[in-house]
Amino acid sequence: MAGTVTGAEIGWIAGFLEGEGHFAFQHGSARIRVTQVQRQPLERLVVLVGGSIHDRPAASSRNQPYSVWWCGGRLAIALMMSVYALMSPKRKSRIADCLGAWRSGPGQGWHRTLTHCKYGHPFTERYWRLGGKGQQICVYCRELYNRSRRHPLSPEQRRELAASALRARWAKARANGISVTGKPLTARPLVPREKKRHGSGAERARIGRGRGAP
Repeated sequence: MAGTVTGAEIGWIAGFLEGEGHFAFQHGSARIRVTQVQRQPLERLVVLVGGSIHDRPAASSRNQPYSVWWCGGRLAIALMMSVYALMSPKRKSRIADCLGAWRSGPGQGWHRTLTHCKYGHPFTERYWRLGGKGQQICVYCRELYNRSRRHPLSPEQRRELAASALRARWAKARANGISVTGKPLTARPLVPREKKRHGSGAERARIGRGRGAP
């Protein structure tokens, strides 16, 4: 939301979206769209909620120019949750479908159960933030990436970074009892190796001379 919204303003937003709103979940993101010929209600919606307005020309001489307000991502999800209780059953069903698709998406389901990034950094309050699609982002990895773009790493630094990431993956895999490839770790029996006896140095030299003899 753009700011503090009163109960009366929430009621106006819900009534306006009930009659003119379109709720959808497309390309992994929730979206709300409103199309109006009069721009004033859309401007009020921007002040109360946020979002953006795009002006469209008339499709033909019989039509009028119109404006489209829309919002997406976390703002659309928050707005859907705020007005859900005030909507009609048909609108509630559509909002429930959008929220269900948002919760079951790849950025909302299994990402929420992760405690570490793929390089082994813990998702603590200092090294964690939420992305635009709900995915968990490692702040430490993002800082390293931005720093490498500003100041390219040397080959030695790249090899050290790759080695540290591999060590972190191995440590996490061993802690979970699986290998890096996802296969369970099994205990292998220790079989002592037999040492090959090649004799003394003089004997090896004699054998070598014998091989080269005609």
